[in-house]
Amino acid sequence: MTIQTPISPALDAFGKAIKAERLAREWSLTRLAERALGNPDRKGYCSQVEKGLRNLSEGTIRSFARVLDLPASATDPLTGHLLPPEDDTTQTDAAATALLQEVEALRDKLKLSEAIAVAIAYKYADGNPTDIEGALKGLEAALELAAKEQQRGALPSNHEDAAEAVVQRINDLNNRGEIDTAYADLHAEAARRAERREAMLAEDTRILDLLITQAALANDADGYAQAHLQRIRLDSPSPEDTFERLCALQNDRYQEGLRLGTPFALTSAAGLARSCIDIAPTPDLRAMAQNELGTALRNQGNRTSGSEGSALMEQAAECYCDALRVFTKATHPGNWAIVVQNLALVLQTQGDRMGGLDGNVLLSHAVDCYRAALGVFTEASHPMDWAVTVQNLAITLQIQGVRTRGPSGSALLAEAVDCYRAALRVRTESDEPERWAMTMQNLAAALRTQGSRIDGPEGAALLSEAVETFRSTLRVRTETDHPIDWATIMQNLALAEASRAVHDTTADPRTHLTAALTHIDNALRIYDPVHMSYDHTKATRLRTHLLARLASLSS
Repeated sequence: MTIQTPISPALDAFGKAIKAERLAREWSLTRLAERALGNPDRKGYCSQVEKGLRNLSEGTIRSFARVLDLPASATDPLTGHLLPPEDDTTQTDAAATALLQEVEALRDKLKLSEAIAVAIAYKYADGNPTDIEGALKGLEAALELAAKEQQRGALPSNHEDAAEAVVQRINDLNNRGEIDTAYADLHAEAARRAERREAMLAEDTRILDLLITQAALANDADGYAQAHLQRIRLDSPSPEDTFERLCALQNDRYQEGLRLGTPFALTSAAGLARSCIDIAPTPDLRAMAQNELGTALRNQGNRTSGSEGSALMEQAAECYCDALRVFTKATHPGNWAIVVQNLALVLQTQGDRMGGLDGNVLLSHAVDCYRAALGVFTEASHPMDWAVTVQNLAITLQIQGVRTRGPSGSALLAEAVDCYRAALRVRTESDEPERWAMTMQNLAAALRTQGSRIDGPEGAALLSEAVETFRSTLRVRTETDHPIDWATIMQNLALAEASRAVHDTTADPRTHLTAALTHIDNALRIYDPVHMSYDHTKATRLRTHLLARLASLSS
């Protein structure tokens, strides 16, 4: 219990003199309050006087001295510690008495002790001695609050025994009218618990940081996400803040996986997105998290071959469809357009892998989605989003053009090239180097396909332009900073050199085939056969083909 310090030595000595004389007369505090102050309910005030905790007016000092026959030696040292005459307790006594009469019925109803009612009444009377109506409202509210807390303290609890002991101690003090002592005691208890909480927070932080690391070592993406969620919640002020911080972490992991090809980065990005969905505080934020999960799964699917890759793409499509139930064109046109083209990317990948009539249908659906998104994202109103959508449309047109022979295929390829060049009006190397490199890489791939279909110098020039365009992107997409993108460029350079090797203008294909083999070997240094099985398989097939061609030329 906190020890309260007397206001002054003089008041402390006076209080001790009162207490000694009271005990000698075998008076209770109630009787002292009745004799000295005319109010037996002021025993709590008398107790504070005895402890030297109250400043006193001259009238109050004389009252105590008179009823206890105290000598002048007990009162003379109090000079300089007296309250001004206008602060005499008489006014407070009258106000408190009036308040207690008004709340007597309420006190009985709330089943509160008389002592706590008296103590609280004097607190409100001290603060509002002339405003009885205002003091009464405050007192009634305070009594109801006290009753509610006591009822709560009487209920069974799941709290620790130490906390229950504090609750019981505070309620007991309040019931005895010692609300100041209870208040000071509770302040001290809260301070002690704050110190323990800080220590526990530091311990919890260390353990959760270790759990995050261990989840990564165990390759447990969902466990990694849950550990991060617990870590964020340690010091997060709100659900919105928790969601925002978890989403930021999810984006960091996704970008890491996209740029460096770290397998766990993408799987953990998906796990974090699932946690974001679970804790999203609003439908809009939940839909946003569903879109992010779809994107993480889609990029996992891009790098995974066979049925596993197809399953990831199906899951991504489901996430996008879930998001579109909230992000409609009428209510959220911008978000709708983003999710629609993300869905188109899934359809594009599925259609490209599937082949045949079914694949062509999916590619057509993807084109329709991109054109719909361009109804929202125009070059004038949303230049950045427009450029993304135009490029994605161009990729699908290019895939369709590769599959289509004759004039129709050439027209599709030409439209794709035009789309890439249009996107480069927005995506410049100086302003957006990474996006510029992406568009240039796609443009180079389209030029390679065009060049391989056209005989003579025109075709050779297109193939040469494709190679130079691929090489220009290496100014941005270096092996150190962007290993996955760098490997993709290496593979595309291999394809371009292979196309030059078989072009009708090439006299000796060995130079181009050797260059192509070097490029594909570079790509295979990056493509992991387990976590990037789709890319590794394609690159390996191309390498086998190149070796066979070189062998046939040597025989």
